[in-house]
Amino acid sequence: MSSPEAAIEATITQFSRHLGSQLEAAYLFGSFVQGYYQPGESDINMLMIVEDSVDIFDIRTFYLPLWDRFGDVLGRPPLVVSASAFERYKRLVPMQTVAQNGRLLTGSTAPLQNLPQFDPHEVAARDLTEALTASNALMPMIMTPEKAAQRHVQLRRLARRLWQAPIPEGETAVQTYARVQQKLGPQIARLPAARLYNNRNVPPVTAPFLPGLQTLYRKADNIVMVLANLSPQDITRTNWTQMADRLAAECGGLILTTAAQLSISLVYDIPIELKTRAYQYNWGMDHLAKLHTSRRQIMRHAATTPTHIALDELPHALLTLHDDQLHTIIHDFQNKLLNIQLTHELLHRFGDTEKFTPPEPLPDRNLPSRKRITGIINHLHWWSEFYTDQMRQAAQE
Repeated sequence: MSSPEAAIEATITQFSRHLGSQLEAAYLFGSFVQGYYQPGESDINMLMIVEDSVDIFDIRTFYLPLWDRFGDVLGRPPLVVSASAFERYKRLVPMQTVAQNGRLLTGSTAPLQNLPQFDPHEVAARDLTEALTASNALMPMIMTPEKAAQRHVQLRRLARRLWQAPIPEGETAVQTYARVQQKLGPQIARLPAARLYNNRNVPPVTAPFLPGLQTLYRKADNIVMVLANLSPQDITRTNWTQMADRLAAECGGLILTTAAQLSISLVYDIPIELKTRAYQYNWGMDHLAKLHTSRRQIMRHAATTPTHIALDELPHALLTLHDDQLHTIIHDFQNKLLNIQLTHELLHRFGDTEKFTPPEPLPDRNLPSRKRITGIINHLHWWSEFYTDQMRQAAQE
């Protein structure tokens, strides 16, 4: 296996050689720079800011051989972002950590200067949303092996980031989630909104197998358990195998949280899930019944979704999959576009946004794969621009 240093050097060499001055800046960021890189688990995170004229398919031509050689070390391809898209991206996603801790490999520092300031709740809410999903790892036995493995990787990644340190290899998911809450709990408690949303009351009748259970929601095939307390001790002393036996026939996953953590995540990071009632109330104290968010936060969430797909998910697929899998990319990302359109219909029906239709239709299915994928990318950028503009308007209302 190649070394991380060799993979980084080869990547920046190829980008510089093929793009020249069109490569405006290249950054190395994340665990490798900040000292908590874990071989075999951590990804090498690189950010490439390129001129708007650069075509992702031209990058794909020279990058695929690089991925075939170094993919096992890199873990993920670089985040390749055009200069104009990056201006939009940094209004949606906090980039302060990259600016403060990232290492400039080539180009100008200008793109990461004068970054917008984010509400501390918005920054914390991103970790809380990830923790909601990662809590699935507590009961891997009720999920498919593939999903269980994904959640375990996600949980360990979140723990490394919060602790800024590698996580012991033999640590169980229960121990790692306890470690996550050991950091998250005190951080969230310091936020003003945590005092507003915090509720430690327990219903007169609660679950004997999980003391402190306040509420049950359902989100898709997940059971959502809201606890009065979520200390490391509460997590480690629970018999999760027994819990899985009880719930295996009722759900395909568990989400474990507190009222304050769930509320902050929904209000400041994923408010569309609050708006569309993705969390269906089943039992106990309904913490979400009177929860409100702002139109700005809804538009920010709406803008972040196509932006993330356009700048991260779709390029990730293009830069790691070969020609015989392009049809899979088209199918998968057309479905993601359909979900964006369906969400827009709901938001328009709720009166949160004006009606929007991309200026051009998607290319016909008989056209070459490259044209169809380019059309998908264009649509994602149009949605991103539309919602970012809506977010800007909402902030001025």
